Amino acid sequence: MNFGEGRDHLTICSVSTPMGYGGISVIRVSGPKSFEITQKSLKKKNRSFESHKAFLDEFLNTQTEKSIDEVLVLPFEAGKSFTGERVVEISCHGSPVICTAILNELCRNGCELAISGEFTYRAFMNDRLDLVQAESILSLIHSHSELGSELALRQLKGELSDKLTHIKDDVIWCLAHIEAGIDFSEQGITVVEDTVLISKLENVQNSFKDLLDTYETGRVLKDGIVLVLSGEPNVGKSSLMNVLLGNDRSIVSDIAGTTRDVIREDILFKNLKFTLVDTAGIRENSNDPIEKIGVERSIKERQGSFINLVILDATKPLKDQHELIFKDLNLERTLFILNKVDLLQKDELPAKQAELKAILGSIIDEKPYIFDDNSILFTTCKRSETKQQVLGRVYDYWIAKFAHIESVSVSSARQREELRQAYDLLEKVIAGLKSQLGSEFIAFDLKDSLMALQRTVGEVYDDQILDKVFKEFCLGK
Repeated sequence: MNFGEGRDHLTICSVSTPMGYGGISVIRVSGPKSFEITQKSLKKKNRSFESHKAFLDEFLNTQTEKSIDEVLVLPFEAGKSFTGERVVEISCHGSPVICTAILNELCRNGCELAISGEFTYRAFMNDRLDLVQAESILSLIHSHSELGSELALRQLKGELSDKLTHIKDDVIWCLAHIEAGIDFSEQGITVVEDTVLISKLENVQNSFKDLLDTYETGRVLKDGIVLVLSGEPNVGKSSLMNVLLGNDRSIVSDIAGTTRDVIREDILFKNLKFTLVDTAGIRENSNDPIEKIGVERSIKERQGSFINLVILDATKPLKDQHELIFKDLNLERTLFILNKVDLLQKDELPAKQAELKAILGSIIDEKPYIFDDNSILFTTCKRSETKQQVLGRVYDYWIAKFAHIESVSVSSARQREELRQAYDLLEKVIAGLKSQLGSEFIAFDLKDSLMALQRTVGEVYDDQILDKVFKEFCLGK
């Protein structure tokens, strides 16, 4: 996806609203000949295009002189538009037939159809936004909740970019003084003391760490929380899935092994997207090859989840439930659901909790683990409040452990990768200063750290970076 290879001079067009039937559709035209190309198909000739002033006209098929639609035309002068180029936005009635006819006419007049993400790419190349802001546009379009859209909007407004700029300025200051010290070393002049550089760079390092720590929150706000329901067959996984969804999505029966494949469904809870994943019952003694594949997928899904909901049948001895259920769990991110408690007496519950605690202490390879009252829930799929009970516990856990909702957050894997590299290189620089390593080596690592920071916002880039960012965009954006 090389937008710049022979396309920078082109005037491009595309539908910017979702294709389909609706009240209106908007077609965007961007490039040096936007005004002239649009003018050719308007009924009123020699019309003057004034930036940010809309006008009503008829859009014609120039071959037949027939009207395609009555349209609202909104021009933007270069430097005053989203892309930084001359732009025309044509609002027509929301019909795919009308949109296609207008696009065909624009292309006959000299336009080229835009590539996915090309408008945002041009905005980036024309310094209308940086790479972090470009990514935030995609996040805003694809946001699954109000919290996710709020984060994307803050990034689009430049809050994360501003913080990165402040960090970059401090790194540049340190690098400039280190290089100046190299230049004046033969004269015996000390430009700045190492202790000053160390103090300043440790502050920068703390800023990096604070940003990296927000990634978990940013990722959840952007993509939602993945909850994987796992456990032995017939413990109530599918029943609980249906209760959480509020409908009968998963098939429920008394036959062990009913659920064979992974079932995914999305819901919103407290303005946050939850992806619920129902999995096949985990057991080793099945002779069914299809069920075995389902079990393998269940274990794999648990490894990639944000929270594991391990469902246990509270009516049976917990020690009899298969060891695979407890294997390779991240206990800090596991909520144990003791299901079917409607079949137990209330005074039996504390013993069940103690039994689970003892099992975990003996099975998890004698490693330290976190287990408290918040790690276990007693539920029944016969009560309507179970949905609030389970999702509310997960939400509260996320808020307590990870959420920095009001602060700037890193939300893309690309941003985190670059910032992690910058952080690691900065750690080497600080260690070098403390061990009085040669200034040339220290400057080399600090330059690389600065480069990673500049790649984050797009001040330094290559085709591979741009392809990673813009390939996910839709047409018209």
